[in-house]
Amino acid sequence: MKIFRNSRSRFGIFTLVLFATAISIPKAAQSQQIPDRAPTNAYPEEVTSRFINSCVTSAIQTELPEAMAQSACRCMIWQFQDRYSLEDFATLPDRVNQDEQASREFLSIVSSCSPQPNS
Repeated sequence: MKIFRNSRSRFGIFTLVLFATAISIPKAAQSQQIPDRAPTNAYPEEVTSRFINSCVTSAIQTELPEAMAQSACRCMIWQFQDRYSLEDFATLPDRVNQDEQASREFLSIVSSCSPQPNS
C-alpha cells in the first residue's frame, strides 16, 4: 500500500526508541494478552505484517528476546487497530512528532504492551 511505504521505517524508529526507553529487560515476563475479539479497525494483513516485522526487529535490537518482542508487537498492532482507522494509523508517526497528546497515546500503547516482570 502506497500510504505506508514512507511511514513503515518511521514506525521502526519510533518503536526502537520507545522500547529502549519504556522497557527494562526483564528476566522473566508474562505474555501479553490480546482480547478475544477482533479489533475495531482490522487492517490488511500486509500492513500488520510489516508493522510486526519492523517492530520485532527494533525490539530485538534492544536485546529483548524474540518471543517477548513478538508478543509485545502483536499487542501493539492490535491496540492500534482497536483505536485508529487505517488512515489515522498511516499518519500516526507524523502526529506523534507534532502533537503531545498523540505522543502520550502512542507511549501508553507501547507501555501497556511492554513485557512485565513476573512478581
